[in-house]
Amino acid sequence: MVGRENGYPCVLTWDKKELKCGDRESLERSIELLLKDARVGEKLLYLLKLKAKPPESAANPSQENLAHYKGSPEAPRRRTANKTPRRTQAG
Repeated sequence: MVGRENGYPCVLTWDKKELKCGDRESLERSIELLLKDARVGEKLLYLLKLKAKPPESAANPSQENLAHYKGSPEAPRRRTANKTPRRTQAG
């Protein structure tokens, strides 16, 4: 492929935007636009707030492992029952 030996051209795609970068300067401008996007900022903040999982879960990643941060819209919803403890009578 002609022109690919230096990594260009490349394309940045996010949120229905597609920016083609033919050199380092255009890539830098595109990354600047990417980082100014509010939705990208929200995703980066979400990723920064992720809590580490124990090593055994890293071997088998799942949506639950990836979305365990409580504030994430992707976090699984846990249903809790409003059960009162049962009293047992002895004797």
